[in-house]
Amino acid sequence: MDGPAGPQGPKDNKGDPGAPGTTLRVVAPQSSTASCEADEVMISAYCSGAFNAYPLVPLENGARCGNNPRSTTLRVTTVCAKR
Repeated sequence: MDGPAGPQGPKDNKGDPGAPGTTLRVVAPQSSTASCEADEVMISAYCSGAFNAYPLVPLENGARCGNNPRSTTLRVTTVCAKR
């Protein structure tokens, strides 16, 4: 069993801020193709839409759903992170 808590210690100076975290950006256009910015890297992508067999096609710095880049029934969602 633990005993009672002791008295609070004295306050000290505030520490330095930590390093910034990774910035994520979700890209969800109303199209089948999406790309990350030049200073970002794609870390995730998935397809959705009204087609039962849509391949996820990786691109240079993005992704496309299906073989038709102008599809109006498929949507891609990507997650981009700063490099």
